[in-house]
Amino acid sequence: MGNCNTVLLGSVFTHMGIEDSLKFLEKFHDFICKGGIIVFSLIIEKDKYELVGKGEYGIEDGYAVVFHSQKELQMLSNKGKYSISNIGSFQTDHHVKHDIFVLRNNV
Repeated sequence: MGNCNTVLLGSVFTHMGIEDSLKFLEKFHDFICKGGIIVFSLIIEKDKYELVGKGEYGIEDGYAVVFHSQKELQMLSNKGKYSISNIGSFQTDHHVKHDIFVLRNNV
């Protein structure tokens, strides 16, 4: 990661289930513990998967969007080792609201 102190994960977790999101986040553990922060967006609405964008962007079958729950959001905190703060939101061209969060070391 060199000298960076912030990682931006735009809509990464939006297309991953909670298990894959946790595995992905493990790769950043040392970075977070050394004071790095992760800014990420996520859809928090309901516990389901949905296929959206059918036919858009030249993708015949669309793409999967994961709706995470508040409980799953807290799972990303690595059992309270990281703090997660909501800092805003944006709406995509698909009219789906994405919340923006900052994750940092809780120590």
